[in-house]
Amino acid sequence: MIKNLCKLFVVYIVVLVLFAGCAQKTNVRALKAGKVNDTSVKSIAVLEFKNDSIGQSDIIATKLSNYKLDSKNYFKVANRTNIKAVLNEKKLNDSGLVDIDEGSSKGLSRVKTLMTGRVLDVGSSRNVHYKTIDTNRCAEYSKDKKGRQYCKRYYTRQIYCETRNYTVQTNIKIIKVATSRILYTKNYNASDKKSKCQNESKVLPSRYQMAPKLSDNIASQIVADIAPSYKNFDVKLLDDPDTNYSSGSETLLKTSLKLIEKNRMSEAANILQKLNRNTGHSSYVALYNYGVAQEATGKLDHALKLFKQANAQALKKGEVIDDISLAIKRVSANIIEKQKANKQIKGK
Repeated sequence: MIKNLCKLFVVYIVVLVLFAGCAQKTNVRALKAGKVNDTSVKSIAVLEFKNDSIGQSDIIATKLSNYKLDSKNYFKVANRTNIKAVLNEKKLNDSGLVDIDEGSSKGLSRVKTLMTGRVLDVGSSRNVHYKTIDTNRCAEYSKDKKGRQYCKRYYTRQIYCETRNYTVQTNIKIIKVATSRILYTKNYNASDKKSKCQNESKVLPSRYQMAPKLSDNIASQIVADIAPSYKNFDVKLLDDPDTNYSSGSETLLKTSLKLIEKNRMSEAANILQKLNRNTGHSSYVALYNYGVAQEATGKLDHALKLFKQANAQALKKGEVIDDISLAIKRVSANIIEKQKANKQIKGK
């Protein structure tokens, strides 16, 4: 009897976990600020890096040139001719012998920042191991139910296998031309590995054959760090009424969840607004889901207000809802990030 009860309890817990894991979620996008607050970084020249036998500086320059935010190029990347003009003018300006203003400048007025760097390492290492495989020689035969003979066990043998680990490490510095101040510096790493065994005909690439891929990875990391970008994340919805919903209110809740599932957020927000009126703004489920719909459409201030109202209603009922608490923290942080990112984008 006790064993049966224990089994039923375990099944109950498993079902609860499965249903909890199946709660409806929706994907939300938020604007994240870059790590360089000085807007002069938008006008940049990438100098040839030291020890750069893999074309790292050119790959970074191309990645910056191609980066778009809201379908618009974010960076103005100087060509090689402008870079020479900037360097020549900067030498004269720094010497104190000549004071170059923006009106007469051919280079300094076009390029606000310089990216310098050094390729610190283009490396590879190898690990050797052995793998057991079946041969074509049968070690033991058997027969199936119809009396047909088949091989039950094959002879095995060990073969030699090799794994190569590839790494590229690059340091960059971003320097403001007008003041020679370092705005940003960081070491970047990228790695990959390839394996083969002696029964395979493929040839493992050299470290320099792998370098372009790893350099491109580093360039992507750099752009992600210094430019504003959008990040996507999943947000859980609440689908069980927390008060005595009328049949009409239950229909509104179900309809809103279906609309959110189809990414029709504006329509879902309108339905949830009606649901909140129907429930007298006392349902934290309705308030929270309405907040998620507003967050998904970029209306963060309104979303935060709704999440705080949802939290207040939950506390009135003696409940602490983790998803609501997380939403308040998340949106508060994203409002600050959005403000910083917009300043970077507008150049103010």
